[in-house]
Amino acid sequence: MLFPNPDFCVEDLICDEGFQRYCLGYDPELQVSWDNWIVSLPHRADDIREATRLLDILHAKRGGRVLQFRELESGLRQRELFAASIAPVAEGILGRPKRAALAYYGFAAVAASVLIMLVFFLKKQVAPILESSAATEFSSGIVPRKTIILEDGTIVTLSKETVVRLKTGFNHASRELWLEGEAFFDVHHNASLPFIVHTAYNDIQVLGTTFNVKAYSQDPTMETALLRGSVRVVPKSHPELTVVLKPNEKLIAEQDSKFRNDKPNIAYKVVIFRDSTTSVAPKELMWLRKRLEIDDQPLSAIAKQLENWYGIKIMIEDDALKHYRYSGVFENETIVKTLEALQLSYPFKFIIRQDEIILKKP
Repeated sequence: MLFPNPDFCVEDLICDEGFQRYCLGYDPELQVSWDNWIVSLPHRADDIREATRLLDILHAKRGGRVLQFRELESGLRQRELFAASIAPVAEGILGRPKRAALAYYGFAAVAASVLIMLVFFLKKQVAPILESSAATEFSSGIVPRKTIILEDGTIVTLSKETVVRLKTGFNHASRELWLEGEAFFDVHHNASLPFIVHTAYNDIQVLGTTFNVKAYSQDPTMETALLRGSVRVVPKSHPELTVVLKPNEKLIAEQDSKFRNDKPNIAYKVVIFRDSTTSVAPKELMWLRKRLEIDDQPLSAIAKQLENWYGIKIMIEDDALKHYRYSGVFENETIVKTLEALQLSYPFKFIIRQDEIILKKP
């Protein structure tokens, strides 16, 4: 079995027939071979992860996945024929190495429907309508996950028994909230209004980033785990011990229960919680890990799956829209990213409220 050259680019990997088969998961033996190849290239883990994510999104098309795979195979053959015909010109006129020219033009010649979908996804900026609500407190209760979308576009996923309270004037005078429990934040960037999360023992200050906070009052530790961007954690009782976290770092505050009712005696330490060379989800995010597989299902059924998984109400206003059929694989995507990917096949628009999403015809 031939694998891509170790100095591949993301486009090479997306166009590789073996990698496409691996992502579709049809051949167990192929899965093992590719898994071993991926493990042998830890320094390319981010590129491999990105290629996998883009292929998953490309598969979010109409009809069944078998038909999609045939289209990809057809597009691959067209790519190879086109690349072979222009390779001498590319090498002679542009002065590129042959492999680079093949990779560049090869990717450009992928079947038009697939290529247009990828470019559209990367460049399209969906601006759903965000409507404010009078509610300033959200609670997940006993459900394992509940998703809320704040007025500023920030997506917050609450774990069970978690409460979030917004400060009055959120997204106007400030962006501050109080957290009791555990939540995953995908913060919308706004340099003029820093995003601040208050817990019982720390204040967490961010601009635009992705992080997880675990701060149950009954737990002996409080944790802040950063995936992307930068956060500043300021201990309330010891602001001089402020810590700025880098991606894949986690701050652990160990509380001494003897002092909890007065001034807690808290020991802080920073650890690496995720290996950037692997795609395996860290234990800190296992409660959030999600892989949604859709195979030629109507939007009405998909909406129910999304409701159950993300913990947010989804309403479909138009009956015709309920019968639109989709296929795709979505792994660790937010509800907004999942809906944006589905939009690429049969267009629809969605309106986001803090605890509800409405789907309607464009």
